Parts: sequence; C-alpha cells; structure tokens
Amino acid sequence: MDDILEITLDRDSDGPIVRVAGEIDLQTIEQLRDCLLDLHDPVLTLDFSGITFMDSSGFNLLAQLQKSVRERHSKLVLYGLRPAQMRALEVLGMIPYLECLVPD
Repeated sequence: MDDILEITLDRDSDGPIVRVAGEIDLQTIEQLRDCLLDLHDPVLTLDFSGITFMDSSGFNLLAQLQKSVRERHSKLVLYGLRPAQMRALEVLGMIPYLECLVPD
C-alpha cells in the first residue's frame, strides 16, 4: 500500500464535508481520526469517492464515529461509497444508522 491519504475539509450550509482520497488503513487511520475528532457539528458528511482502499480499521472508525454522532443526536452522511464498501457496511449492520448517498 502507498500509505497516502489526502483529507480536505470544506463546509456547506449543513456543516463540514470531509473529502477523503487515497487509502484508509492502519498506517493512515490516525490522520483521519484526528481530523474527525475535532468536528462536532449537527451534520457531518464524509465524501469517500476518492478512496481506493479501505481495510477494517476504516470500518472500525466509521462504527466509532457513527456511535459518537448518534449519542450527540447528530447525523453522519457518507457519500461516494463503492459497492464493496456498501456491502461491508450492510454485513456489519451499520446501514440503518447511516445516511449513504450514491453519486449520480
């Protein structure tokens, strides 16, 4: 793996949009976690359309983030997930707790 992860933080009227590109794995997960821990808005959108690889550490972070967001009565929106990532979230039973948007 290249261990390269690019994170861009934008905002819209709903709140932060975190655009992630590259690989989410054990080598890069802390970088993403550090970015997300500082965000406490009512709506958090993660744009994964640039993700080329995600291992179990990425799914674990999503589970932790989803729990934290739910405890704050906020909303987590995932955008641009690949079909394999969607299937993994379904198997993990996380789909009912997330809002997943598919690109047009």
